[in-house]
Amino acid sequence: MTAMERADVVLVYPQRAPKQGRHWIMPSLGLMYLSASLRQAGYSVRHIDHTFLERDEVLAEIDRLKPSVIGIYCMITMQDEALSLAEQVRGKALTVVGGPYPSGEPETFVDQFDLVAVGEGEETIVSIMEHLEDRRFEEIPGIVFKRDGEVIKSTARHRSKDMSNLPLPYRGDIPNAQYIRYWRKHWKDATTPLMSTRGCPFRCDFCHKSVFGDLFSARPVETVVAEMREIAELGYDHIWMSDDLFTLNYKRTFELAKAIEDAQLPLTWECLSRVTHVDQALFEQMHRAGCKRIFFGIESGDERVLKEMKKGITPDQARAAVEACVAAGIKAAGFFMVGYIGETTDSLIRSINFSSNLPLDYVSYTIAYPLPGTGFYERVRERRLHGEWHKVRHNRLLFNTDFSEHKLRAAILKGAIQHRLNRMHMRPAALAFQLATDPMLRVMKYRSPMSEIRTQAAWPSVFRIVVGIYWLYFASQKWQGVGWMRPLITQAATANPIPGLHEFLVAVVAPNWLPFAIGQAVAETLVAVLLILGLAGRWAGVLGFLLAANLALTVAFILNDDGFRWLYYLAVLVNAQVIVSGPGPFALGRFGWVPAWLR
Repeated sequence: MTAMERADVVLVYPQRAPKQGRHWIMPSLGLMYLSASLRQAGYSVRHIDHTFLERDEVLAEIDRLKPSVIGIYCMITMQDEALSLAEQVRGKALTVVGGPYPSGEPETFVDQFDLVAVGEGEETIVSIMEHLEDRRFEEIPGIVFKRDGEVIKSTARHRSKDMSNLPLPYRGDIPNAQYIRYWRKHWKDATTPLMSTRGCPFRCDFCHKSVFGDLFSARPVETVVAEMREIAELGYDHIWMSDDLFTLNYKRTFELAKAIEDAQLPLTWECLSRVTHVDQALFEQMHRAGCKRIFFGIESGDERVLKEMKKGITPDQARAAVEACVAAGIKAAGFFMVGYIGETTDSLIRSINFSSNLPLDYVSYTIAYPLPGTGFYERVRERRLHGEWHKVRHNRLLFNTDFSEHKLRAAILKGAIQHRLNRMHMRPAALAFQLATDPMLRVMKYRSPMSEIRTQAAWPSVFRIVVGIYWLYFASQKWQGVGWMRPLITQAATANPIPGLHEFLVAVVAPNWLPFAIGQAVAETLVAVLLILGLAGRWAGVLGFLLAANLALTVAFILNDDGFRWLYYLAVLVNAQVIVSGPGPFALGRFGWVPAWLR
């Protein structure tokens, strides 16, 4: 990419790549479309992606290019970066902000930016350039700004259903090589976004559709395939179809998937879907076209809560869609929300257990988050009349509800553990964990000053159950047979360095390995069941301690990795802690009808 001397417009995507961890970071499709539209209209434009740049590098490039207009993208997760950048460039050019957050709440931005673009921006940005000289911005549909202390709102910009004249997004300014390196390092497949449709006609109460709204429109199939071919040539492996609802039009989705299959592109892809308007035949065609995973917005496993959300689906429809997707060879993923209006403890438990038992490759739980501009936001606004609305970057409980945040987070943790156990094909362990934790979640208080104390008091029970699952995992490896343990026992006996124990293992245990292996499996299963259910807690802890000590004094010595060896030693300490801390408040052994010898 050759250096540009000067640009009429500089577009900035203020996303920053986190220093630690791995994250889904992608370039901005919206700014790519704006860049393409400006170029088509004859303007020079530079799209600066802040993701891998320091702030001083971005500012230096803006100063060098001396643009007439600086456009900054903003959504709620990057508002801090967008606002700080606006403060640093104010006065250097006409500043414009656009994106989901400004489109939903434009008045929030009129003091920091010269213009706020509401809705689709391709025509708006070109019109702004056409009115730079006369400054009659009020004539441009979809603009909000402040003049002489008064907020001016132009007429709303109406979307067209025809997307055939939309240019392909311009990807020439994107740091593609850096994105590819980042994704291959952290996620294996280098991924970039593509949007084949815009808008969604459904009116879920929590959904924020400030940019594309209710009108569903689809690009011509051939332009989508052309863009995919361009993405493949740039070196990417995978595409995130960022449509609000990729599968809405069944016939069109089938035709597009067939065209992608025929193009034989070296790409895989994933998308979002409702659980309606789909079937296994469609999923099979999508699979042949390279679709690896479909994300379903299920949100709840309780039918009454789904009605509160205005989702227009049922749990039975969700299960049918997920099962059809998996049967077609595509991984299924699900989004779920906890703590929505009308949520009760019963509905919360029902939803968590429903979601964690679906055959999902990935499940995401979030606390219900009222975004500005949604019906959900308006419904809970009254609950914040005497408090400030906090706009935060991470998912928290932001409205007064009957639930405490601790209880909702406990439910999320419960669902994540159950889902993980089911994915590991440890269904008995998942069921045992579910039966043990349902009562725990049920007795947790809704909102109380004592909730923190109660949560801390519950930790011995949580700790005990986790240790029980640890033993259940070890035991489950032996349920299909213990033949694989023979060489392990022989090797452990030969390698053991402890005088006396070495001779006993070689002379007694190794020749008679079978009863010892069966005994180990039975003991591990017994410990797991007792710990998970909270029966004979301290005796189960003692047995677990002896089993862990046995492994630490035998199997640990055949490991070459000191780190793994110390895990066996740690298991001894963990089981000792179960003995010390006891079963905790949530255990079957605390019920009077349980025989005394099992308490």
